[in-house]
Amino acid sequence: MSNPRKDPHALVAVARITRPYGLKGEVKVIALTETGEELYRFSRFILVRGGERQILEVESLRPGGGHHLILKPASVHSRDEAELLRGKILFVERRELAPIEEADTYYFHDLVGLEVLDTEGTRIGTVHDVHRFGIGETLEIRTPEGAFVLVPFAREYVVEVNLEEGWLRIRRKEGLV
Repeated sequence: MSNPRKDPHALVAVARITRPYGLKGEVKVIALTETGEELYRFSRFILVRGGERQILEVESLRPGGGHHLILKPASVHSRDEAELLRGKILFVERRELAPIEEADTYYFHDLVGLEVLDTEGTRIGTVHDVHRFGIGETLEIRTPEGAFVLVPFAREYVVEVNLEEGWLRIRRKEGLV
C-alpha cells in the first residue's frame, strides 16, 4: 500500500458542503484549510460517491461570510440538486496543493494517522483528527484503549514531528496524557 503522504494522486479533503444557498444551485462550503483562500486556486473539486471519483467543475466561488464560501458547481442548476450535495466532502489530489515552505508547518491531513509517542518513546496512540477551535490547533489522539485525548498542537506540547517515519513526539503534561 502506498504512503498517502507521498502519493501525488492521493485525495486530500479541502472543504465540506454545509447546505444549499439560494435557488440556482449554489452551495455554502466551509474550508478545511487554514484560511479558505487556498480554495480559489482550484477549478474543480472531487467528490467520492460509492468509491468512485466524480469531478465537480467550479463555475464560481466567492466569499460567503465568516469562514464560509459560496460555490456554484457548473453541473448543479437548482436548489434540489444542491441539496443532494449537503454534507459532502470536497477533495483535490495532493499534487494540486501548494508546497509548504515554512519550517514546522504541516497540512492537517499529513498529521492524521501519525503514531504519537512521548519524549521517552512510549506509545500514546494515533492522531485521529486535527481541530481548529479558534485559539489554535488541537490534536485528537486515539489511545490503544479507544479513548480520545486532546493535546494542543503547540511547541510546548509537540516537540518533534517526523512525517517521513510517521510519528510525532509530545511532552506529557499534568492533566493531558
